[in-house]
Amino acid sequence: MTDHQSLPPSVLAKIEDPSVAPIDLDARIAAAFANGAKSNDVATLIKDTEHGAASASNRAEQARNHALDPILSSSELKDARECMDDAAFKRDRLQAALGKLQERLAQLKDQEENARRQVAYDKAEAVRDELATKLADLYPAFAQKLAELLVRVVINDGEIDYINDHAPPRAPTACLLPNSRHAACPVGS
Repeated sequence: MTDHQSLPPSVLAKIEDPSVAPIDLDARIAAAFANGAKSNDVATLIKDTEHGAASASNRAEQARNHALDPILSSSELKDARECMDDAAFKRDRLQAALGKLQERLAQLKDQEENARRQVAYDKAEAVRDELATKLADLYPAFAQKLAELLVRVVINDGEIDYINDHAPPRAPTACLLPNSRHAACPVGS
């Protein structure tokens, strides 16, 4: 028998816990494994399932004690045993669900963290792409100008070296670059 409605009220009072709605809890547990589940909801569900498992364990123990009562008649014994088996099954099912819910919670937390990280990555990637486009627009012209400038710097360095090499003794020497650390340049020139 799976419907406890035909049991005497005294048996029902011993095994049912009105503070836990098993159908609602079962539906919520199933929903925790569906797409769109959130870690906060599953964390709350774990607490509710722990409470439900503790209540189910108490009900299972009460049903077992009732089923083992030697004063039960043969007809009451059959119902009491079915209630005991049902209560033990509910307890075992909720305890098994706890492990799966904890795994699901870890999975959802990982997924949510990956989603947050992906948002940050996408944002950084968009900025990187924008900067790369600006650099691609700017760099060729800049590289050309820099190459031309460096050629002129090398030519000028050669001229300064030539002038310095052919200067009379004790004549001031020209620096390669202003404010450089070149040996020929006085500090602050």
